[in-house]
Amino acid sequence: MKSMISLAIALAFLTGGLLVTPALAQGEDAKKDPGLKDAEIKKLGKLLADLRAQPKFPRTSREVKKKEKAQNAFSTEIEKVRKSYGESDILSYVDSWSQIFQDVAAGKKAKNPAGKGRVKKESVSRKVSGRERGFEYGVYVPPSYNSKKRYPLILALHTKGSTGSDYLKEVWINKKRCPKTVYDQFIFVAPTIGERTIGKNKKYQKRIEAFSRLHLQGVAWCLVDVLQKYNIDTDRMYLDGAGFGGETAAWLGTMQTKLFAGMAIRNAKPAASGNFSKPELLTNLKNQCAMLVIDRKDGVFADADGQAELKRIETVTQADQLPIEVKVLDALPDPKSKRLALGKQKVDPIHDATPDIAKFFLTNKRNPHATELAYLTYDNRLFRQASWYIIDRANANPADGSMASVKATLDRENNVATFQTHNVESFRVYLNDVLLDLDKPIKVVVNGKDVIEKKVDRSLDFLLDYNVQNSIDPALVMVGVLRVNVPSEDEKKDGDQKDKDE
Repeated sequence: MKSMISLAIALAFLTGGLLVTPALAQGEDAKKDPGLKDAEIKKLGKLLADLRAQPKFPRTSREVKKKEKAQNAFSTEIEKVRKSYGESDILSYVDSWSQIFQDVAAGKKAKNPAGKGRVKKESVSRKVSGRERGFEYGVYVPPSYNSKKRYPLILALHTKGSTGSDYLKEVWINKKRCPKTVYDQFIFVAPTIGERTIGKNKKYQKRIEAFSRLHLQGVAWCLVDVLQKYNIDTDRMYLDGAGFGGETAAWLGTMQTKLFAGMAIRNAKPAASGNFSKPELLTNLKNQCAMLVIDRKDGVFADADGQAELKRIETVTQADQLPIEVKVLDALPDPKSKRLALGKQKVDPIHDATPDIAKFFLTNKRNPHATELAYLTYDNRLFRQASWYIIDRANANPADGSMASVKATLDRENNVATFQTHNVESFRVYLNDVLLDLDKPIKVVVNGKDVIEKKVDRSLDFLLDYNVQNSIDPALVMVGVLRVNVPSEDEKKDGDQKDKDE
């Protein structure tokens, strides 16, 4: 999971003619979570934070003793709390564990970061095959930032020829064009994706091809750097971009629906970028990420090709009931207005839509427990995960245009998980008690065949390990996993398959 995010790295009261899309909700049949007491959550969080603060591999006898003491204190408290709840398994309390993990993560964040209230330039670098490469990004933290509070985040993406910092200053952090009450609600990160990576040794730097693995890494590294520094509400992360940045936002938001709750695409076609050129990929937004497409009457959708593109988007939106909306604003009245609108951007970023975009974002929240999901991928090496399932083996290759997909439905009342797959050999399903009832056996049906019927035991070790692997997204809570092999077409007889659970 961590490697995926390191690579890949997510609507009421709208004004100005924007349509309204309801916030995504959990399944109505989800199990009620009575939860732990506040004092128990606080104490377990403190003890877990103490344990996580110990070195992974103690080197001295003193470090060994301190780690053993922290481990014993946490284990003792877990058993104490477990006994107080009798037959109820405290690992089923998803909301409580989410709170614990988020509190632990918050304790590691900057308490009073420098540069609050202004756009700062930062950089991040990684070693790739022993060669240091980096990216620059702009970041904005509200002046009232409090590390005990979780903030929504906007990942803002600039047009070609600009920079992340310039995009923030011109489009978002701009008192003349955007009310301070709007941009002071969010933390912003704006990666600069130029022609090449940055670093001290120029011979190690590489050219960045649009929509390549390196392009993906650049955005992801900057995002992860900010997630590690500030207290972000990972259920309220959003994408925004204009022109090339809008195409990039659509690419990431559609293929990484696990991460983002909403995206705004300004003056760009959402299905016109590199391998991301098929509107049917927008089906990934179902029950996950909402999209707002913003253009002007003389913009990218004005000509015949643009109208045809809009028609294709409308067709897939209606067919799959996707949370996609299109807003078309009036054209700018004269050349001077157009020049002023551009600033350092290569295309009009449609400034007058910014306040409504903020409202659109604030009324969308990620739903990690959707009971119906669809995920279609053109490259399962880079993009392979929906909210609670991940494709392990499949045949989706951009070289020959092959695609792979998994459509999933959870029926909690009957404890059945149903999947329809194409070009997929195996996948994993991560589980908690909001998704399915883990007190009962789970039945898995794939392409009309019963393949598994078994009980999945909740595991404290799995819960903690999953949180470590997803340390930048502590809101996610999973206590078990099912590995599913897709039955072959010529398989005549249904039956249980042996699966190796983590």
